[in-house]
Formats: sequence, C-alpha cells, structure tokens
Amino acid sequence: MGMADGQANIARAGHDLENRWHEMRRLWNDAVASAFEARFVVPLLQDARRALAAMDQMNRILTQLRRDCE
Repeated sequence: MGMADGQANIARAGHDLENRWHEMRRLWNDAVASAFEARFVVPLLQDARRALAAMDQMNRILTQLRRDCE
C-alpha cells in the first residue's frame, strides 16, 4: 500500500465516521451522546485530519527528495 492509498483510506474512514455519526445523532440526542461525541468522535476526526496533513507534508518532502536525487 502506497502513501496515496493510505491517505485515501484515512480520508474515507473519516468521512464515513462523520456521516454515520450524524445519522446516529438524529436517533441518539442526549447528554450521553454529547459526551461520547466529545470523548471519542471529535478526537478521532481531529486525528484523521492531522494524519492527512502530515502525510501530505511527507509526500511533498519525498517528492522534493526524489527530484533532488535525479
């Protein structure tokens, strides 16, 4: 699996989590749901965004390294 595949998988998983959580919130809308969202869902989505940003930066660095070594 290449970096692009990994990025696509993380992006897809983040979108799936976000979409399914919004569906769930229509059915589960109380203080416990809010606490669950704050403790688990929000941090997972933030981590996914940070991972994607880091992978993008690594990809730019690797691309530059390849150019420099040609």
